[in-house]
Amino acid sequence: MMRRFFFKRLKRYSLLLMTPSLLLLIALFVINSSAQLRDLKRDSAQAVDSIRRGFNAIYEDTCYQQNMMTVNPQLTLSLRKILMRGRNSYTDYVFLNSMKSILQSAASSHPSIHSIYLYIDGYENFLASSDGVRPLGNYFDTDWLAQYEALPGDAGSAVVRRVIPASAYQRDYSVLTIFQRMTYIKGVIVINIEEDIFIDGIAAYLPYPQSALRVSTAEGAELLRIGAYPSGEPTDEVDPGAAGPGFVRIGGERFLRAFSHDSHLSMDYSLLLPASVVWAKVWAGIAAPLLMVLLVAVLTFILAWWTTRQNFRQIDEVIQLFDAAEKGTLSAQPLHPTQISDEYDLIINNVIRSFMNTTFLDKQLAEQKYQKQVAELTALQLQINPHFLMNTLQTLDFEVCKLTNSFHSPLNTIIANLSDILRYSLASVNSPVTVRDELANVQKYVEIQNFRFPDTIFMDYDVDDAALLLPFKRLLLQPLVENSISHGIRPTLRPGHIRIRISMRGPWLTVRCTDDGAGIPREKLEVLRSNLSQGDGGTSIGLNNVNRRLVLNYGEQSALKLLSHEGMGTCVMFRIPLEGPVSPQEA
Repeated sequence: MMRRFFFKRLKRYSLLLMTPSLLLLIALFVINSSAQLRDLKRDSAQAVDSIRRGFNAIYEDTCYQQNMMTVNPQLTLSLRKILMRGRNSYTDYVFLNSMKSILQSAASSHPSIHSIYLYIDGYENFLASSDGVRPLGNYFDTDWLAQYEALPGDAGSAVVRRVIPASAYQRDYSVLTIFQRMTYIKGVIVINIEEDIFIDGIAAYLPYPQSALRVSTAEGAELLRIGAYPSGEPTDEVDPGAAGPGFVRIGGERFLRAFSHDSHLSMDYSLLLPASVVWAKVWAGIAAPLLMVLLVAVLTFILAWWTTRQNFRQIDEVIQLFDAAEKGTLSAQPLHPTQISDEYDLIINNVIRSFMNTTFLDKQLAEQKYQKQVAELTALQLQINPHFLMNTLQTLDFEVCKLTNSFHSPLNTIIANLSDILRYSLASVNSPVTVRDELANVQKYVEIQNFRFPDTIFMDYDVDDAALLLPFKRLLLQPLVENSISHGIRPTLRPGHIRIRISMRGPWLTVRCTDDGAGIPREKLEVLRSNLSQGDGGTSIGLNNVNRRLVLNYGEQSALKLLSHEGMGTCVMFRIPLEGPVSPQEA
């Protein structure tokens, strides 16, 4: 039997504690995963775009300087004379030194540039940034000429991967060679970019150590590969011109792929990040909330076990006392005050006292009635006030601040309003509040609803100034406003108005909550009135809650009154005495 009660309590506590925790965990996971994925996509897109712009800057800077040089007629004429014959005038040498300086400055401005060549079609010599005018016949690096002559006539530029062979003063160099046809004369600018230095330079742009980069021509010829870039092409349908990064599958493994195309050089840049790294970062951000949920599960189990054990211990004590009373061996003294630790011990003490002294029966009955009223008031209030959400909302607020790097985002405002509403609700039933406090709580509730349903709820407050500081019971207005929104305005699928009017009339404080929503059919209105008068609100838990607390605190004269017309709206009103009880004649 004890085991059955334990599992029953465990199920109940799990529904109360674990369900909201799991829902919050799911919400945090969705928010965190979206933010992490957005950041990863942004970093990957920025990285691949920076690499493309870096390579393109080398090409554009160098070609700009060479075009500026060849547009000068004197420089062009001297260049032709220098490349055509071996002996030149002093002026030609001056121009030659100027052109060499231009080439060398372009090469030195980018550390990854190995050398730059200038060649005019049909000539047997060319100009190199490092060696000056060199003949094609006996220069150690001449295979670029064949690759240039093989280019289609309409190709303004091209990029190839090749090796500059060793010479007397340098080793072999793997280079990316850019061919750019000259604009004003028939010739080519050849830019040799050293692979090792270029790779070291662009490796700093990779956003994560696990990132891999592949640079290729638009036709698919691979130029560079950095990191563990897998072989093969994506098996998923991928649009190379897609607006942003997306997931692809290569060789049976999924990757986050960022792509960029250079239209000037017809080059493709593809950056991959393994999906396992993406999910590892997502799960890392959800570790703390997951640990919190596990802790709540452990505490739920301990709470169910402890309460079940305590209850059965007290039940056993009650059975033993009644058994002793039947046998005539009951102790003459009730439980000592130090032995009373909770309400169960108090009940045991009262039972023993009833056996010992019947004269206290009326007093004990009055005390039990008072305790029953307090318990009912507390239970009715707790229908609206789930205390366990407070700590969870605080944790959610901190997590949202971490994700948004701000304490003033809309989510923070919603969480703050919800926390204030719960804190207001969870305060002691007997702690005093005023009409102003209750209205402030309603405004925070309406702000949350307006965030969920923008531009649909319009509030109007008509409150006597003298009534703002009058004492008021908690949570008498918010359930009425909630009922107007849920059953009055939202079913109409249009914006609606809610008017709260609080006025002082004679010895009464009159409160009305009116909406212009769907209204209530006559038959349903009669059923609802009947349920409220019998203490059963049916599906209207909020109205029944308010009605019961009004009756318990002020009497039947303060019960709710409902006025409604289908299609026109609903008015819920009540009144409470301003000071002291009100006689039936005054009512």
